[in-house]
Amino acid sequence: MNCPNCNHHNSGGKFCEKCGTNLTTGAQNESAATAEFTAGPTQTANGSTATNQYLETTKAISRQYIKFVLEVLKKPFSTSTQVGGEQFINAIITVCLFSLFVPLMSYFVLKGIISDMGNFGGGLFGNAVREITPPFGSVVIKPFFGFIVFVLLISSFTFAAVKLGKVNASFKEVASRFGTLLVPFTALMLVAVLFSMLKISFAFVLLIISLIGLIFLVPALVISSYKSPFNNGLDIAYGSLLTYVLTFITLMIMGEFLFDSIASNLDRYWDIFNL
Repeated sequence: MNCPNCNHHNSGGKFCEKCGTNLTTGAQNESAATAEFTAGPTQTANGSTATNQYLETTKAISRQYIKFVLEVLKKPFSTSTQVGGEQFINAIITVCLFSLFVPLMSYFVLKGIISDMGNFGGGLFGNAVREITPPFGSVVIKPFFGFIVFVLLISSFTFAAVKLGKVNASFKEVASRFGTLLVPFTALMLVAVLFSMLKISFAFVLLIISLIGLIFLVPALVISSYKSPFNNGLDIAYGSLLTYVLTFITLMIMGEFLFDSIASNLDRYWDIFNL
């Protein structure tokens, strides 16, 4: 070992044979410096690797979901009858997108209405009226989570109807079929969002069709996809009716939370112009 002070080569021992410098301290400092030097790049490499893995996973899920949507749009019901729990993640993504598109469309419609009102009343109330915009958080974010709960509750009611039909199916499987059949109506809601951004009134028609599909068509199709002549449980008609009743009870309870922000904002801006 070479002495860090005089560079004399020592065959062993803790101290330098020539100048008496402690060789152990120098070795420890050298080891610590080496460890610190090598730790930095390793940590950086690990961080980059984790980030790259996250991006690759996100890209893979996105590609898989787009492929899933394209297959479902070709034959929604036929595809749903072959779906099991393996499509649960895609179903959850569909539920989240549908729950986002509904309040997002409402936001752009409300923004357009306020803009038109501002243009009309700008001459009377000044340019400040034209700059009024609806709050994104209360119009989109809060209802978004409410719609997620609402859609999941409908899928839960559908699962209950399937189980009452004496069908051996898990919630994950039923929810996957529910989300699969919701894909066409989610696509309609995406078009409705684009129409609302362009101030095309046909967006309301697509909204109504999508909500009717969510409440009436999707549960009935999911229930009927499990029915067979060998099942002696609850009939499809009664199972669907039970789902509708529970859905409308839920809608009565949650309706204020889902749509009150839109109505309250319209009332608030209308009051401004009535001053």
